[in-house]
Amino acid sequence: MKTFKHAIAILALALVTMVSGTANATLISDPLTSDVYITYNGLDWAWASPVAAASWWPNELMAPSFHEGWRYATATEWASRPEASMFLTVPGDVSTAKNAVAYWNTYFTHIDYSDAVNGYVTSSLNGSAYETWYVRDASGSAPVPEPSTFILLGAGLAGLAYTRKRFAKK
Repeated sequence: MKTFKHAIAILALALVTMVSGTANATLISDPLTSDVYITYNGLDWAWASPVAAASWWPNELMAPSFHEGWRYATATEWASRPEASMFLTVPGDVSTAKNAVAYWNTYFTHIDYSDAVNGYVTSSLNGSAYETWYVRDASGSAPVPEPSTFILLGAGLAGLAYTRKRFAKK
């Protein structure tokens, strides 16, 4: 009888521990550290979530803009995205994959590497179980000015030179 009571007590303790032991992710609002994303083709790529849905009970996935500078990839950028294996810090070791899930998710802390390897990856919210990647212009790379900026600058300098030359003649 005493052994039975001990077994019930241990079982009750185990159940309480399992129920109270469920851990939610703590959403990180600080800027991303360089050890959670990769740089490829002039862009920083972050593995942001194991789902592509704003709400996937009990998780909430934040938009890329939750962190300054991050966004969805354009179609051109997406066409030249990195392979999932490029996120591995040790080739072949999935446990070393760089991921930024804690920066955009309220519950999830994992990635599903096999989903990405099999092509189930996106850079949009589409309500699916696809892995989600976000991008930003690579840190330290300056934006390239548009040709119209050079035309305006050149026209302004030419106008200043003409005005100076005109006043110099008087």
